[in-house]
Amino acid sequence: SFCTLLVLFLMASHDFASRLAKISEAHWTLMEEMQSQIDEAKAEAAAAKQAHSEVLSKLEEVEEQHKEEVAGLKAAHKERLEALEESRRKADAEAFKAFTALCDDTIKRRREMLASSARACGAV
Repeated sequence: SFCTLLVLFLMASHDFASRLAKISEAHWTLMEEMQSQIDEAKAEAAAAKQAHSEVLSKLEEVEEQHKEEVAGLKAAHKERLEALEESRRKADAEAFKAFTALCDDTIKRRREMLASSARACGAV
């Protein structure tokens, strides 16, 4: 009977050891799969981080170009305004000269008319 108990104990021990080995193997397989998934997730995160950095870099580059374009447009606008102002001043000066010449001519004709009238009155 001791032998029977010993045989039963050994069989139970062997069965337990076999189950433990299967559980251990399943555990290590699961751990390897999880590590593989972790590594893939890390690689994807690194790729996403790199892509994000590239997008940010491109965005900064576009922003700098935009600033330069805006500065150029502002300078061109300022130059146009200054040219228009200069053109307006010249036009005002020319208009004033023409008006002055017209006034001088009108005054000259009036004087000539007065002188002519004075001569006509003096001759009568």
